[in-house]
Amino acid sequence: MTDWTREMEEEAIAWLIRQRDPSFDDWETFEAWLAADAARARAYAELAAADRDLDPLLTGLSWPAEAEPDHSDYPVEPARRHWLAGAVAASVAIAVAAGTWFAWPSRDLYAIQTAAGERRTVTLAGSTLNLNGDTRIQLDRKDRRFARLERGQALFTVRHDPDHPFRVETSDATLVDAGTTFEVTTGGGELDLAVSEGLVVVDPDSAAIRVPAGQQFILSKEHRVGRLSPVRPSDVGSWRDGQLFYDGAPLSRVAADLQRNLGIPVTVDAHAATRPFRGVVRLDGGVEPTMTRLRILLGADVRRSGKGWVIAGP
Repeated sequence: MTDWTREMEEEAIAWLIRQRDPSFDDWETFEAWLAADAARARAYAELAAADRDLDPLLTGLSWPAEAEPDHSDYPVEPARRHWLAGAVAASVAIAVAAGTWFAWPSRDLYAIQTAAGERRTVTLAGSTLNLNGDTRIQLDRKDRRFARLERGQALFTVRHDPDHPFRVETSDATLVDAGTTFEVTTGGGELDLAVSEGLVVVDPDSAAIRVPAGQQFILSKEHRVGRLSPVRPSDVGSWRDGQLFYDGAPLSRVAADLQRNLGIPVTVDAHAATRPFRGVVRLDGGVEPTMTRLRILLGADVRRSGKGWVIAGP
């Protein structure tokens, strides 16, 4: 039995709909609405977790049509669900060699590493690499258009050169820049690529999956299946401005991001790890205010545990 009213439920659905608008930025009002009553937070959290089943509640609403991404360059299963804003998420089966590095006998590599909570900016011949916390990357002294991201998160702002494209290797896939700005996150069994400008090609020598600006590609290492979905370009690399945006990411990903950005251990219990989360987590004010806001957003148990924090189910 729920402890919220029908009015709260309708308001929560309204917030979910508003947040599907790419121009939505009224997060402070949203947080204030949540904080005013714990039941509101629980209503929102439950509805957000069940978001894939919300379509029947939205019958009769009309949304402006948007062009679907061109998937002609690789095999795609029929789209299972349309985003409320009109974009399409699609499952993509690809054949990418897992857990191997491409062999370049002449590479002269050196490593740069950041600790959790530390950030670093690297400039390479007109391109800029912003490294988030707990990140390790290898660069080539002989080739300034190459990076090997071993773990963590990096935002690449690349000077485009069609004759010598920027190449990023991870243990899951190879990425080739055909544009300008993109973010790569690797770890926890997934590769997450989000593109804010231009175009990135995943696995260019085989599947050649094209990920344009405004799209996010998540590759599951276990299942070797990728998923393409819309992302707001302004959200890519937003951690540099102290904000983490999510649109259905599992809480395990939220915990990893918080640990990377705040520099403190953050874990999530097994019961809540796969629970999807939608919203923005503001990092301003440090650890305590951030975790307090997260507790309100989730309507769940977020508490200190030793030197770190634990996110538990509601």
